[in-house]
Amino acid sequence: MKRCSPFKLRNPSPPPNESSDDDDDDDDDEEKKEEKEDNEKCDRKVGDPDAIGDTIYSKSWLLSVLSRVVEQAQVNSTNKDVVKTDLPLDKELEDDMCKIWDMSMDEVVAAFLQKVNGIDVLHGVIERSWCRRLTEICVGILGNMTCFLPCCLALNNDEVFMLILTCLSHNEASSSWLAKMKTLDSVFDNICFILKSSTNADLLLKVGKVLDSAFDQDEELMVKWVTKNSQDEKSIDNPPSTLALALLEAILQLRTESPEILEVYLHVLQLLTTTDEGSSALLRTSGKECQVWHLLLDILTDLCHPADPVAALLEQRVSLACILSVLSTMLSSPGGHLIDVANSHELLRDILTIFQYLAFVKWSGKPNVDWGTLPLTRERYKRSTWSTERDGSDNGMRGGKRESELHDLQLIGDDPHVAIIQESAKDILATVCLHCSSAMLRDAITRKIISTAQLQNAVLELFPSHSESVHHLLSELRKSCPAEAELLLPKSQSLAHEDSE
Repeated sequence: MKRCSPFKLRNPSPPPNESSDDDDDDDDDEEKKEEKEDNEKCDRKVGDPDAIGDTIYSKSWLLSVLSRVVEQAQVNSTNKDVVKTDLPLDKELEDDMCKIWDMSMDEVVAAFLQKVNGIDVLHGVIERSWCRRLTEICVGILGNMTCFLPCCLALNNDEVFMLILTCLSHNEASSSWLAKMKTLDSVFDNICFILKSSTNADLLLKVGKVLDSAFDQDEELMVKWVTKNSQDEKSIDNPPSTLALALLEAILQLRTESPEILEVYLHVLQLLTTTDEGSSALLRTSGKECQVWHLLLDILTDLCHPADPVAALLEQRVSLACILSVLSTMLSSPGGHLIDVANSHELLRDILTIFQYLAFVKWSGKPNVDWGTLPLTRERYKRSTWSTERDGSDNGMRGGKRESELHDLQLIGDDPHVAIIQESAKDILATVCLHCSSAMLRDAITRKIISTAQLQNAVLELFPSHSESVHHLLSELRKSCPAEAELLLPKSQSLAHEDSE
């Protein structure tokens, strides 16, 4: 995913200050001349004793800038005559600090900053300064430094970060922190900025854990943040939630980087859907296109890859439970009718695949199972590592390894997340079958996206609690694929007879 900077692992460079449109060429030349002189101050030849490592950056220049910053912060914090609002930053000092911001992306420079206690210096400036621009630059420098392991570990051990996470993890101590988060708009703004801009996985993990813990403990805070900037708007066409878009950016960044961190953010989305305001905010991420919906569908498809064995999906059961819970809630929320599920081949395929996995888990511990009754699972079963030996009876695998793996599946079957998966998947399947069209079914069967056996499983799962969905599915199937409908009709009639008895 493209970020504000061409570098993969860095915070965005500071935005340039606005200049007037009537600047003449002489002013431009003068600025270039001054910039060249400034660069000469901070640059040294390679091998110069004053150079930082093998770079051309000057140690003395960098230290002098840090000293000036500390002095500026101290003056602002001790001067009683200074109004404690957003103070202006000296133009020359701002330019020099922006150069350090860019320089800090170099690992050698970051190591030098750590060596001269640059982390402590920047922390001190952030604590004392009343200049937002200076705070932004200092946070950006620290963010760049965390891209390198030694600096990242140093920040991980920092007592301030540890204190925040520890306090938020205890209900007794978290109330004061949560109260501040409600009243200080800067907390919301800075968290959204990090979610939108940072490419550092460790930083995103910590922010995600803070949100997860805070929202889990304080629903009022969650509702306030998710409706911020749009609290008076109720139409699906209104501007999207700032927080929802920020979470979307973070998930896009983490999607292929870390399943563990992605799991944290998916749980945050699940927490949002426990309130009407949160569900509405997710639906507003892009009007009728609904970016969150399509992103979650893409992640679901990644998890339900046809070539994967059962265990591969079930290892991600926490993420899967979060995704299905969010999708199910969005469909049932006001505005969910705008989501097009009538032509969603992939969603129908993925949900049917999940039920095949669940059937495999259900029957994994039972003796004398005819795996031919699980057609979709049987094919994946042959591709998995469990299929290296067969005893010739179709009753399963020989050896302790097979028994151990089946035991693991039985334990997974008792996991509460599996129950969430089954319940949410059934609700989604019922909605899709209730709105599916004959053209979609014909196309899906012709292209072998779904099979008759899978549709038979759908009937088994939906009847009798969602009989209306079953009847619509059969009605549309008769129009496009009468042969397949005839195969399903006896099964549905049999279930209806059993239900009436």
